[in-house]
Amino acid sequence: DHFYFLGVDPSGLQLMNKMKRQWEIAGRPSTHYYQGFREIRWESIKKAVTYFEQFGKNTGNATTIEIIKDIMEKLVMRDGFKIGGSANYVIENWENMRHASEELKEEGSLLLSSLDDKDRERLLNVNTRCYDKWIENKQYSPDRAEKFRSTAREKLYNFAAQEKGV
Repeated sequence: DHFYFLGVDPSGLQLMNKMKRQWEIAGRPSTHYYQGFREIRWESIKKAVTYFEQFGKNTGNATTIEIIKDIMEKLVMRDGFKIGGSANYVIENWENMRHASEELKEEGSLLLSSLDDKDRERLLNVNTRCYDKWIENKQYSPDRAEKFRSTAREKLYNFAAQEKGV
């Protein structure tokens, strides 16, 4: 859910742009955290989250391993490749990346500290609802996401200012 929020909510645009710059400075390695943000289809994240909310919390007859597999099968990359994978795949990848978690936390703190106040406040408020209507635009494509999100960010903050009477 948080991954989706950061990737789709207009308040994440500034942070995504900073992550992209870090990725470019590093030479665009496929192991950089931005690569995952860049390559995922955001609609598929929403499908995976919705699936978990509907079925993952109340597993019924399904095992945890089956739920993980079903969630992972919802995830699709920009090129159409499905991530898929069993629980073993998820666990193996977690084991490979968990060593970098402290480094990622530090990098995240640095990036967040460089944002303007309204973006940082919105991104860190767990009660904020994700503004994702812009992604439903029929002209949307992953290649044009930054432009669409930029326009959505302007509308979001202009609307918020009007509500406050600014």
